[in-house]
Amino acid sequence: DIMRELEGISDYVILDGPPMLISSDSLSLAQCVDAVVLASMLGKETAAEALQVRQLIVRAEIAALGIVICDAKPQTHDGYHYYYRPNADEEARVRQDS
Repeated sequence: DIMRELEGISDYVILDGPPMLISSDSLSLAQCVDAVVLASMLGKETAAEALQVRQLIVRAEIAALGIVICDAKPQTHDGYHYYYRPNADEEARVRQDS
């Protein structure tokens, strides 16, 4: 079995499978591994679909480590910026002493 062979030569084996709700192969594959990490495109899946995947995983007793959200865009915060100055406390003390 290829999985046993890979386990013998690797610390981690990462497999990429088809979407859970589209292919029954994904559930079979998920039952052959120690745990799964789910991936979802931001805004593509509905809450009902997410619940359906959760129910499949729970019923099949599959360990889920978490979820990766794909295609998320960084937010911009116009007008607000935070600057870290590692010596800010020292600079304030020197100004007070002057």
